[in-house]
Amino acid sequence: MAAQENNQKECEEHKETKSLFCNDCHEIICPECLSNHPKHSIESLKRQLVPRLDEELKREKRILANARAMQDDLESKCKYVLKSAEEEKT
Repeated sequence: MAAQENNQKECEEHKETKSLFCNDCHEIICPECLSNHPKHSIESLKRQLVPRLDEELKREKRILANARAMQDDLESKCKYVLKSAEEEKT
């Protein structure tokens, strides 16, 4: 499995680590591939991905917080219903 992950990070042609993003081709490339992307807008992969990942993480945290709030609400309602059922028995 680790070998497959390494291959995705490594350029097949140059055997270099892919660390750049071509905005024009929407492609992750290695520094040696730059010659294949003349006059293209190139930036660091980290600069390209980190803001997107931060936004995705914030979104997932909001979803999780909402799910926890819904769970708390449902637990509260279940306790109320069980308590009411117990009171009706007596």
